[in-house]
This record gives sequence, C-alpha cells and structure tokens, in this order.
Amino acid sequence: MRGRHQCLVTEIFFEPDPTQAGSTPGTSDNLAQRNLTILHSDNPGGPDSHRVMHTFELKPSPIKQAVAVVQPPSVKIAAVREIGPDELMLRWYNLPPASEVTLYFSEVDTAEMAQLARLRKSPAAFEILDKHTIKLKVAGATWLPIPGGRALHIPALLDIQLPDGIVYGQEFKISAHQVSGRTRRIIGSFEFRIPVSKAGLILDAEVRTLSVMKHIITTIPNANRWYPLMQRYVEYLGAKVDALGGNATGVYPNPDGSGRPPGEKGSPEQRASFTGRVRELAYDCQGAFVGLVLESCNGRQSFRSCDSAVEKLFHRSCMDRTQLTVLSRGDRIQEIIVHCC
Repeated sequence: MRGRHQCLVTEIFFEPDPTQAGSTPGTSDNLAQRNLTILHSDNPGGPDSHRVMHTFELKPSPIKQAVAVVQPPSVKIAAVREIGPDELMLRWYNLPPASEVTLYFSEVDTAEMAQLARLRKSPAAFEILDKHTIKLKVAGATWLPIPGGRALHIPALLDIQLPDGIVYGQEFKISAHQVSGRTRRIIGSFEFRIPVSKAGLILDAEVRTLSVMKHIITTIPNANRWYPLMQRYVEYLGAKVDALGGNATGVYPNPDGSGRPPGEKGSPEQRASFTGRVRELAYDCQGAFVGLVLESCNGRQSFRSCDSAVEKLFHRSCMDRTQLTVLSRGDRIQEIIVHCC
C-alpha cells in the first residue's frame, strides 16, 4: 500500500448470463468497480493544511505516437482513423478554479508529454514546472497523454492545494479516468473527494498516515521508480501534520500507524480510556460546540470536539443518562462506545 485508497468490485451473478473469463468492468456489464479516495482539508488553516495528495499508477500506452489505421470498408470507401496514445482525463467538478494542482511522475519526462499533447487540437492543458512535474489548469475536464513504450506501470502523485476561503462542511470532488487511445473506452478510474474539516478532527488520521508511509518508504529500494515519489509524498504529509498543529519530526516510522518507535510499548500519546456519563456540553461565545465533560465515580475528564454528529450523540446520551466509553489521545476523541441498557 503506497497511498490511502478504497476499492470495491461487484459482480452480478446470473446463470443465464455468465461473466466470461478475462472480463473487466470496462468490457462486461456484469462487473462494476468503484475506486474512492477521501482526504480531508483543514479550515481555515494555512496553505499546507489545505493540501491533499493522492498516489496512483497509470498503465503505459501500447503505442508511442499516433498512427493512422485503415478500417474495413463499410460500403465502398475505406475509413481511416487515427489512433493515439492512451490519455488521462481529469474531471474537476466543483473544485475551486483557484486551486493549485500538480502531477509528479518519477520516471516520465514531461517534455515527452508536452510533445504528445501537441497532437490534440486544443489549447495546452498544463505547463511544465520541471522534468517530472506539471501544473494543471482547473477548468471543466483536462486531457493528458500517457507516454507509451514502457514495460512497467507509471507511478504518479496528484497534489492539490485548495485556496483560502474554503468553509467547514464543503466537499469537493474530482475523478480521473484512463481512456484507451485505441478503443476510446475507459479502462481505469478513481474518484477523489475532499471534505473540508477542522484540524482537531483530522490531525490523528494524518499522523497515522505519515507514520505508515514513513515505514513503507524504508522498504523501497533507492533505485525503485516509486522511491523519489514516496520521498516527495512523505515530505508533503509531514508539512501537513505540522500545519495542523502536530510535530512531524516526532512521528516515527511504524506499520501500525502509532507514530511510536517500533517495539516501544508505552507512550504519552498512547490511547486512554474513560467511562462515565455526560456531565457537561461546552460551547464557545458564538454558540459552536467545542467539547464535553464525562463524569464517573473516579472523577471527571474533558474532551475536545467540534463535530456536529458527536454533539448530537453526546446530547442524546446526556438526556438519556447513557453510559459511554471514550478512547482518546490526550483530549482528542478517537472512538466512542455507547453502553446500551
């Protein structure tokens, strides 16, 4: 795993219409695939806290340059069709146009992409930042040629920095599709969603990701095509953790995502557990929910939260006098267990 990703494939099984061996979601209506990535941005925060990154792979095009192919004659006239390289289509949906978006390819020369892009009869959709990085325009849909002639898949890092002015509760959507230059069919896709949240709600997830990715990069040989990309990815993740109020240098590589040195059992940041009933709900001067107090026979414990769903849960528990267990790191809530009567 070299990124945060969820994939679901479903099959409709119906004996009179069997799924043939070798079928894919692109060739069979019995199969469907959904690739979804959900990454959070901070609000308001600084530039690095507005940054979201996603790693993925592209399948190289089977051909390097566009070629003319003569199709079988339909009547008396043979049709000539031009077949070009596969393309990556990015659909921006409601992503703010002021967003800064870059794509990094660790082993693709962007000059080759620019040369292939000239084959399209449309304005340039990107500008070259360096030998392996391009900057994309956010408008409608963007088409990028995928260089061919390679035996291995092409790793890529999509980096999106949202502009100032985004608001808590907003959600932005992007989708990416690899389109075959030969058949003009979509042969691979993923969807990217960016909910705008708050630093206190997303810091722990970013720390876990940083800890795991720091571990993963130690397993990749320096000469591997993924290594420079993962170096950049880990650097961006660290900057985001710092921007959210964490300490990236204090996050150790660990496959369990704890951020502790491997083998270390105890830590001040280890999850704590407190069981009790809701004693108080806390609100700021503007009426926004900011936290709560649990009480038991052993004392009280305060927790921070600004999530409306959490507020509703605790308010109901307060009214019903339901006993709860809160698992936390410091005063930040990790999990809530409701004890039913």
